[in-house]
Amino acid sequence: MENQTFEFEKQRDFGSVVGDSLFFFTRNFKSFLFGFLLYIGPFFLIGAFGMIYAGMVFPDMFDPQFSGTGVFLGLLVFIPFIVFASIMMVAFVCAMVQKYQRQPIGPLAEGIWPDVRRNLLPTFVVFLAFFVILVIPFVLIGILAFLAGGEIAVVILMLLSIPFIIYLSIPMTMLLAVHVLEKNSIGASLKRAFYLVREKWWVTFGIYIVISILASIASYIFMLPAYIVFMAKTLGSVGTGEISPEFGLWFGIMYACGFLGSLFTGMYQVLGMILQYYSLREQKEGAGLLKRIQNIGQPHDEALG
Repeated sequence: MENQTFEFEKQRDFGSVVGDSLFFFTRNFKSFLFGFLLYIGPFFLIGAFGMIYAGMVFPDMFDPQFSGTGVFLGLLVFIPFIVFASIMMVAFVCAMVQKYQRQPIGPLAEGIWPDVRRNLLPTFVVFLAFFVILVIPFVLIGILAFLAGGEIAVVILMLLSIPFIIYLSIPMTMLLAVHVLEKNSIGASLKRAFYLVREKWWVTFGIYIVISILASIASYIFMLPAYIVFMAKTLGSVGTGEISPEFGLWFGIMYACGFLGSLFTGMYQVLGMILQYYSLREQKEGAGLLKRIQNIGQPHDEALG
């Protein structure tokens, strides 16, 4: 790929956002793979060991004397390390974009750690904002509904709150690009995310759905081998009436591989939303067009800077 021919700051339609994000990801696949192994892989591996351990002790749940401590400890390792791997993944993809915009020629993942490090705190703040704005209210609504009217009230209120949560989730996905790339305060970034998505909600929603579907399909490639073995062990257990000793092991491996696929293909998802961020910004502000006008007549190297 001629890296200098790819523009982030330009207006794109629905298909261009989906296609160009895949184009950039595949043509820089080695850099994305190298960065994934270097920055994201170590945290995933630690989390994966927790999931595999939880899977190994999972069959013990059928024992009347099972305490559940092993599963709890496994998940206690798995969850925080997978969350941090996700934060690292977003920070890395944003750093790749920032590195490319400064230096489009050469391996993108080379010398990228300073950008990744600077992106970690803003990314964590967005994850925290997502939890506070979407997850906590949803859980509280469920608890209050249960206390007020039981299971039926929980179902009704949950169904009523789902459209509201879906609506908020789109500006929140845009918040990721806005806050990490622009480095404004979280309040200003949240306001700007809603501004960019205004009147473009359905397009952004459609892009997010299509990109998520493509990423989910690709992620099953990572999970498929372990899933086949897991199903073989499960069917074997049904035939004998006893749970195979390896059932829990492959259960944990299967889910760990699933999260591996989600993290890796998640880089494409983040890249797609970054392209949509630049497209919305260009439609409303024309920043890229103004920059190209100012660079008319300049040497190519200076224009890139």
